[in-house]
Amino acid sequence: MKKISFVKYENEFIHEFNDLINKSEDFNDASNAFSHIAKKIFTKIINEEYKNDIDIKDEDFDVDFKNEKYKISKKLFSNETIKKMYEESDIEAILERFLKSVLNRAKHLKNLDKKNKIDRR
Repeated sequence: MKKISFVKYENEFIHEFNDLINKSEDFNDASNAFSHIAKKIFTKIINEEYKNDIDIKDEDFDVDFKNEKYKISKKLFSNETIKKMYEESDIEAILERFLKSVLNRAKHLKNLDKKNKIDRR
């Protein structure tokens, strides 16, 4: 089965996401950037493509830095429209690309923190 492409939504929010990631000062900021953009993308896709209105919050998304994965709340993922979108589209690949940027930023922040600790000695 051919997947529906939502890359146009990724492209619509990529600059805002990159700006948020570049301004992030810690892991929490980076995770919040992911959550915020994921919420915006999901909301826009659900409204425009599925003609549905679902209460989606930043808190419905999270980044698990230890396991290098993102999480979607059970409440959100139990919604039939969300399940359908996940099964028939490339949304998972889009979120993976955003996650990769968040993880890269986290590694950069971790390296900066190590460097700053060494410089303070």
